[in-house]
Amino acid sequence: MAAKMDTIKIGTSHINLGGGEVKKGIFANYLLRRAVIQPIFALPIMASIAIYLEDGSHFVQPLDSEVITVGRHPDSSVTLSCASVSGHHGLVKWREGDGWYVQDVGSSNGTRVNGAPIEEARLNDGDRISFGDIQCIFYEGDAPEEAAAPAYVPAPTIAPPEVPPVLHAVAAPGMKRARVPKRLAVYEDSSGGGCMTAILVTALFVVAFIVGLAMRHYQETERNIVNDLIEAATKDMPKIKIEH
Repeated sequence: MAAKMDTIKIGTSHINLGGGEVKKGIFANYLLRRAVIQPIFALPIMASIAIYLEDGSHFVQPLDSEVITVGRHPDSSVTLSCASVSGHHGLVKWREGDGWYVQDVGSSNGTRVNGAPIEEARLNDGDRISFGDIQCIFYEGDAPEEAAAPAYVPAPTIAPPEVPPVLHAVAAPGMKRARVPKRLAVYEDSSGGGCMTAILVTALFVVAFIVGLAMRHYQETERNIVNDLIEAATKDMPKIKIEH
């Protein structure tokens, strides 16, 4: 009779086989990742993040692919049902030859590393990651079985500049404060301004026309236009002779 196997160990990894009965699909999938996928993509062996939920429980997410997405949406690699986590909040990604990075993807409440808000940051062993209010710890190897929950590190706040107090004048005893008369708004009457402007422009146009006409008449006849107009007006008038 075969002995029961509750747990098997590969390297530093422990696999629970569930009461001694080997679940072949899960076991084969694990071996495939360890023997094929990780060597091909040059992923570090068993890098992981420990994720601590609001109810006090926690779980370990192995970083077994180049990109691990985090968010409230069900299509995320790690789904977190927390109100402070956006539908697509952030991701943890492998950069070949450089290591693991965490990136915020436009979340509402931001992503922080060791308390500092980030858009993208390289991760080092033991770094604390915050997706909204969800706290995580990054491990370059396996996460310890009983890892202590990280203390909450709020984002740094900047104190508002101090505003000097407003000083109010206080009247001395026995003195009455002088009443300042209210200034009445004065509005200029501009109802006739448009009409006067039109008259002035018309007058200037008429004067310019007359001056131009007189100059042209003088150039053509070398005579004064005023005298010619008077002469033309009085030429046909009958002369009246008054006898005494």
